[in-house]
Amino acid sequence: MRTAPEETNVIIPECAMTALMSIASSRRQSRDSTIRQLLEVHVRDQELRKPGNRLTHVSTVLRYPPAPLGRRHRSHGIRLRLRLPLGLTERARTVSLSLPGQSLRARKDYQARQLTDAVMTAIATVSPFSDNFLRGLPPLLLHCTAIRLWQAAVAATCTTAERDLINEAYQLRLMPTDSLNATHKRLLRIATALESDVAWHSPQRFEIAAKLARAWFRGPEAPRDQTPLHLPEEDWNEELQDLRNRLQDTSGGYNWSGRGATAVWRAHRLIEMQDFAQWLIGRTSSASTENYRINLPGWLVSAPAGWCARALREPVEEPFASWLTTGRLLTFSHSGLLIAWPLRQADSVTGWEPVSGLEPIVAAAKRIPSSKIVSFVEAILLTWNAGSTEQRKALEPPLQIFVDKAFEFGFIDADEMRAARAKARSETVQQMRSIVDHLSPEHTALRPELAAAIGKAREFTALAKTAGITFHIVRATWAWPLTTVVEEALSGQRTDAVEWLAGAAYRHHNRQLQRSMEAAWQRAFDH
Repeated sequence: MRTAPEETNVIIPECAMTALMSIASSRRQSRDSTIRQLLEVHVRDQELRKPGNRLTHVSTVLRYPPAPLGRRHRSHGIRLRLRLPLGLTERARTVSLSLPGQSLRARKDYQARQLTDAVMTAIATVSPFSDNFLRGLPPLLLHCTAIRLWQAAVAATCTTAERDLINEAYQLRLMPTDSLNATHKRLLRIATALESDVAWHSPQRFEIAAKLARAWFRGPEAPRDQTPLHLPEEDWNEELQDLRNRLQDTSGGYNWSGRGATAVWRAHRLIEMQDFAQWLIGRTSSASTENYRINLPGWLVSAPAGWCARALREPVEEPFASWLTTGRLLTFSHSGLLIAWPLRQADSVTGWEPVSGLEPIVAAAKRIPSSKIVSFVEAILLTWNAGSTEQRKALEPPLQIFVDKAFEFGFIDADEMRAARAKARSETVQQMRSIVDHLSPEHTALRPELAAAIGKAREFTALAKTAGITFHIVRATWAWPLTTVVEEALSGQRTDAVEWLAGAAYRHHNRQLQRSMEAAWQRAFDH
C-alpha cells in the first residue's frame, strides 16, 4: 500500500524559486520531484555531519525573507508547496538551524524556520542564488558560524537587564572554578540559559545581524575564515563582551528593555524548573512531607510524604509500561532521562507502586504539552492558601471557580450558590451606578439611557460598548479554599471534579506566571 506524502509549504525568496526552476529544467523534471530529490540528498549529507558542522543558508540567521507585518500585508517571498515522503519533513527539521529562543510553534520572529532552512540550503548547495539583499554574503554557513553571527547581533542589541546578568557571569567565569559557591554556579546557569535558550527576537536584531554580516563578509572574494566569527573561543568571548559594552544606539528609536527583562525572567524561570524537577527526583521513599520554595515568582509547593520519582529505561519495562498505559503515572524529561512520577515504596517485586487516586490528575495532564509537565506538577502541588505574605501575593487573585461549576462538583450547596449570585448582581449594579455617576463630559448625553438600564446587564453592556466605556458584569465565583490539588484528589473527591480542578489550577498558575513576567517588563523601564 502506497503511503500518502506529507504536504506542507514554505516561503522562499524569488531568487531561490528561480534557481529551483533552473535545476528542474536542467534535469528535465517537475519542480516537485526536484525539490524532493534535493532535500533527500541534503538531509542524508547533514545527518552524517556533526551538529556544529552542518550547513545552513545565511538567510536563516538573517530571517530573510521577512514575514509580512500582518494578514493584509503582502508576503516578501513566494510560497513553495512541498509533497514529501513520510518522515522526510521531520528529518529535515532535525538537521536544520534553529536560533536560541526559537521554537517550531512559536509566533512571529520566535518561530523557527527549520524546514525553510533545509529547502534554501538544499537549493543553494546545487545552484547558489542571490538578490539585492543577499548579494555579497556567503550563501552557506556552518551552524557554528551562523550561531556566532546571531550571538554578535544579540550582544550588539543587549539591554540593561541582559547586560547586568551577562557581565556578572563574565566576571565569574574569570575566577578559579573551586572558588565559586552555589550562588555563583546558579547565576552562571541562568546566564547560560539566557544566551542559549531564551533569547528575545525582533526585526531589529535581524537587521543588526545583516549589518554585521555585510561588515565582516566583504564581497564574494573575501577570505571567509578571517572574520571575527572564526576567532578562538576565548577571543570570541572578548569580542562579544566588547559589542555588549559599546555605547551606541542600535535601538532604531524603540526601547527593547522590556523584552530583555522578560528574557532574563524566562532564564531564571527555566533554571527554577530544572531545580524543581531535580528536587522531585532527589526525594526518596523515606522523604517526609516538605515544602519547596520556587523563587520565581515566589511561592511554595508541598509534596506528600514518601512520594518520589524514578528514571525509566527505554523501552520502558514492566510494570511501569502498564502503569503508563493505564494512566497512573506522569512522565517528564530531565537531563536526557524519562522520569516517572509519583511513585512510593511498596511490598512487591519491583519495590515501587504508583500513588492511587491520582488518575484524574494524570487524565488532565494529557491535555498538557509534554514539555510543560513539570510546570503542571508545580501547579497541582502549589499551596494555594498558605504560606507567607509574599506567597499569597504571588497567587493573587486566588483560584476562583464559577459558582455553577462549584455547585455541580459539590464544593458548595444551593444556598451558598444563591448568596454568591446575589452578591455578584449587587456588585454589578453598584458598578453601573458608579459609571453613571462619574460619566466623562463626552458621555453626559448617554446618562438617561444608562441610568434607565441599571439592573439590565445586557442592555447596559451594549450601551457601554457603543460608547467605549469599560464595563464588565461581575460573575459569581467561589474561592477554592484547599491547600493543593493533590490533597483534593486524595480526599476522595469526585474524579471529574479533580480532573477539572487540576486543569483549572494549571491555567490559573500560568496566568500568575504571565503577571510576574509582565511585572518584570514594567520594572525594566524604571531603570
